[in-house]
Amino acid sequence: MIVEFTPDSFFVEEITSDGITLELGKTYSFEKPAPERDFFTHFVLQKREWNTVQALGAIARNLHVKPSRFDFAGTKDRQATTTQLCSVFALPPERLLQARVKDVQINGAWKADAKVRLGNLLGNRFTIKTDKPVNAIPSFPNYFGEQRFGSGRKNTAKIGKLILQGDYENAVRSYLCDSEGEENIDAVRARETLLGENDFAAAAAYFPHHLKYELSMLRSLSKEPTNYIAAIRALPRSLQLMFVHAVQSDLFNKRIDLHLPPTSTCGKDAHDFPSVAVEGADFALGNIIGYSNAISEDERILLESEGLAQDSFKLKAMPELSAKGTLRLLEAPIMNFENADGGFRFSLPKGCYATVAVKYILNE
Repeated sequence: MIVEFTPDSFFVEEITSDGITLELGKTYSFEKPAPERDFFTHFVLQKREWNTVQALGAIARNLHVKPSRFDFAGTKDRQATTTQLCSVFALPPERLLQARVKDVQINGAWKADAKVRLGNLLGNRFTIKTDKPVNAIPSFPNYFGEQRFGSGRKNTAKIGKLILQGDYENAVRSYLCDSEGEENIDAVRARETLLGENDFAAAAAYFPHHLKYELSMLRSLSKEPTNYIAAIRALPRSLQLMFVHAVQSDLFNKRIDLHLPPTSTCGKDAHDFPSVAVEGADFALGNIIGYSNAISEDERILLESEGLAQDSFKLKAMPELSAKGTLRLLEAPIMNFENADGGFRFSLPKGCYATVAVKYILNE
């Protein structure tokens, strides 16, 4: 894209399930009944040049608590300045507010009786600073953005497809050895050396320290050189799921390109956001294909062209990665568009990519 997204030009403010936009720099408090023990602390996280998981991990290290105690409603980009609702288990608000992490701040914290759950948001408000002429449009094709497929090597869907095909060995080798798109020269050399020598134990000694996930996989393979499933399981669960989700996302993007008919429709919720739970014909929906969708003949043919079948998403060897499938907007509405702050501002429903929206807004 011509527009470069940076923390100084790309701002993301989460819109809560109650319709509240968590504005940058504003302090919030929503006191809720909470037990004396086993309580949760909800808080508004503002960050710059951190992704959500990394920022929460840094807070956890600073306060000497486990990262697993933290939860959030939606992930936010690293190359942005963002706000979002998060929670932490059994950590008093006053202690959380003592956290000191560069480019991270807590815009209010309060006790609650339940954690913040993933997906429990309406959407996000985006502010883009640019001097380019703006072409306001009502909606855009709801493609998954490029970041869904890996930030550098772009092999996430490739690995996911190999997993779904039961080719765990080549999935592992792809994750460890693919060097196309790799920017770090030491990483390129390490991946190419492993590709040539095929010695996992030796690679565990020379792979760069910053490739911590690869090193976890190599340590597993050093103990069990042919147990490729164990090697995949050595990765964080979120990363394992990302492989399968990238395949689903790639298939969804291709169904848009093929102009396949909608699967169903939905209406608007009380805040005028699309909701699959509301009946109506306001928005067209398409399948994110999984093992439990009712798929069309066109979708079956699409799967076949990719070397997959619907039951590929039900993995017997790794059932924890099985994917049921769901529905997604085929067209994403651009809501509350306005010119603002030397650029423009708009809102999108959750799961929609601002990078894709901006491409269409600027007619790029």
